[in-house]
Amino acid sequence: MASRRRSNAPAKSHSKKKADRRAVAQRSPDFEWADAIKARLLASCHPRQRDYVEDTSLFISAVVGRGGGKTTADLARKIIKATSIPNARLVYIALTRTQAEQLAWAPLKLMFEQLGFRQGEDVFFNETKLTCTVARTGATIRLVGADKKSEVEKLRGQPFHEVTIDETASFPDKLLTYLLDEIIGPRLGDYNGTLCLIGSPGKVKAGTFYEATKRKGTLNRPYADRAKKEFKDWIGWSSHAWNLRDDVVALKNAERLYPRLCNLWRRALFNKKKNGWSDENPIWRREYLGEWAEDNTENIFKYRAEVDGTLWNRWKPFGDRKLEGVAMLKAAIAALPAEVRADVVFGYGIDLGARDPFALNIIAFSPSDAQRRFFHVYGFERREMYPRAIAELLIGEAAVKQVLAGNGLPDRLGGLFGVTDWPIAIVADLAGLGEQIILELQKNYGIKIKGAEKSRDYKYGAFEVVNGHLIDGRMVVIEGTDLEEQMTNIQWKPDEYGIPREDKAVANHSSDSWVYITQDVTAMFAPGSGEDTTASSSRSPVGERHADPDDELDDLAGYASSDDDGYSLVLSEGDYAGFVDEA
Repeated sequence: MASRRRSNAPAKSHSKKKADRRAVAQRSPDFEWADAIKARLLASCHPRQRDYVEDTSLFISAVVGRGGGKTTADLARKIIKATSIPNARLVYIALTRTQAEQLAWAPLKLMFEQLGFRQGEDVFFNETKLTCTVARTGATIRLVGADKKSEVEKLRGQPFHEVTIDETASFPDKLLTYLLDEIIGPRLGDYNGTLCLIGSPGKVKAGTFYEATKRKGTLNRPYADRAKKEFKDWIGWSSHAWNLRDDVVALKNAERLYPRLCNLWRRALFNKKKNGWSDENPIWRREYLGEWAEDNTENIFKYRAEVDGTLWNRWKPFGDRKLEGVAMLKAAIAALPAEVRADVVFGYGIDLGARDPFALNIIAFSPSDAQRRFFHVYGFERREMYPRAIAELLIGEAAVKQVLAGNGLPDRLGGLFGVTDWPIAIVADLAGLGEQIILELQKNYGIKIKGAEKSRDYKYGAFEVVNGHLIDGRMVVIEGTDLEEQMTNIQWKPDEYGIPREDKAVANHSSDSWVYITQDVTAMFAPGSGEDTTASSSRSPVGERHADPDDELDDLAGYASSDDDGYSLVLSEGDYAGFVDEA
């Protein structure tokens, strides 16, 4: 057989790159080199990050307040292992691929750059597969989004040295269990691998992540207590918890060592003041202090009629009189504080129903009110409210007759709009025939109504917004109304999986309408983030530049729904359904 003739032509560029990779990959690991990288990364961590990075447990959890740098600390763990373990296989999982890119991909590249690695020579990044390979050790760091079955299934049957799931509280517990029991867990034993669950606290005190991080839990042991006798031979979760207030800005020389983190904390305090949050506000406690703030075993709403004998969330704008309709609305508006009445605006929350009661509640507030108060000024519930009846309630009978007679939109408003004028927002639930009713109201009467935001697990967040106002005493509700009764009585009820859900057996029409409009107007007047928190610092690969990319989550609504297979079912908990399933 004739031998293949050797060509004297220069090697093609792609062939040369492959040859270079093979040559570099054959280098022996340099443990002094790896130790130097580890020392640099640890030096750039704040103390709580350092504890997390150095933890050698097999099961590690971390619940962290906003801006604490949990994702950055985890990337430091990955780089240390990738530079010290030959052919290490390391995986980082976010809820979606987009989140994985936003939270970890760019920070990972920059950390390697700051450590002196040259792309294409010392480290290789595959943009398509989201994999990073360290040439000297052959180790890979892979980023994965859990919303694609095809991507998750690629992990099945593979051995791993370490796997991290980020923003774990955002994962439906069914999906998390599926990942841990069927995809990741079976092959962690090959290399005695580590499993890390990290994230900010969730809105529901239940599930795997909660049990792995809750204080005084039976399934976790605080890392700080690892040397105690009672935790000898501990095989459960080694838990970490920190926030900027207690664990960073309080440190000696924090302004010099961690200037960006100190700036983030000042911004947090600014937001707290701007929103009028008290120290007990659940959003403040969960998002900024990293605490599991909600107790979902009791009433859903944190409504308190009185505190120490003083009215707190209960409002008696017209004393003990019983008023309804326009008279009720006028009397409540007249009772508003003068500074609120000066530039008062109104929002209408509607829960549409045919067989179920139709509910309408009106919220009044002033954009210039420094206390950011919300006043309930009108409540209404009635069955069989069809489009014409709704229009008569809102713009008055005379205006409706004018429209139906073909004389155009009304010149003069009656009904509730005759008192409030056109509101700043009207929000209604689009479920059932809601969308059809809204379209008819807009087309025939010129009444434009916005559909309520109902993305994944929207109600937990919406309840929390309302509860923050109630806890801080900024929201008052008219005594004796359906809204007050429902806020007082609606409780959590565990579902078949033990997850607290709203008890559907209890009437919630007025409370739903109130939740819709409160969420909308709160978002409308929420303070902006102000300064650019993505500005870089030249100090270190961990402590400063990437302390706060981990808290920006995508809106997961709007994806096409998947086929009804086994994986789709684990994505269907609550309002989570709707991801593309690429089989």
